Amino acid sequence: MRDLFSPVEWSILVSLPARVIASAVLVEPATEIASLVEEAAGLTELARGAGERPDCRLVQEVFAACREASDDETPALELSQQGVENLIPETLLLSGQVAELLARTVEPDEAGAFSSWLLDAAESSCAAARTGGILGIGGPRISDAEAQFLAALDSALRGTPSDEPAS
Repeated sequence: MRDLFSPVEWSILVSLPARVIASAVLVEPATEIASLVEEAAGLTELARGAGERPDCRLVQEVFAACREASDDETPALELSQQGVENLIPETLLLSGQVAELLARTVEPDEAGAFSSWLLDAAESSCAAARTGGILGIGGPRISDAEAQFLAALDSALRGTPSDEPAS
């Protein structure tokens, strides 16, 4: 599967899962502990989602490359701590570019599985820590800002324009 992509394209595909999770963590301000919980939930969902998609070679190979590249570091948290103001818009832009790349490179079911894998991880990350209320107690599982981000991410990954700005 990797041979279908240029080195730059492959690098973008491999970096996108960490960028998606970091963006999901950043979309709603949270405590450091809540951010760690959100990152862990997103990373856990990436692993679980890869396990649920054993027939999707793209997911399998990108996930394996992500694990290899991470070297036990936390790339999503590192990304979320640098270039904060640009991370979310850049991630959405890259997601749209990846959707276009996959549309012309792989079968639609392969592209759909990859997109849903990333979206599931982002949603899991967003839902991991409550926001609002008192110390998060009583707050919604997914805030309005997170819901807007997820909608924009979904549109980008499916290659459709989004009407909603994502923070």
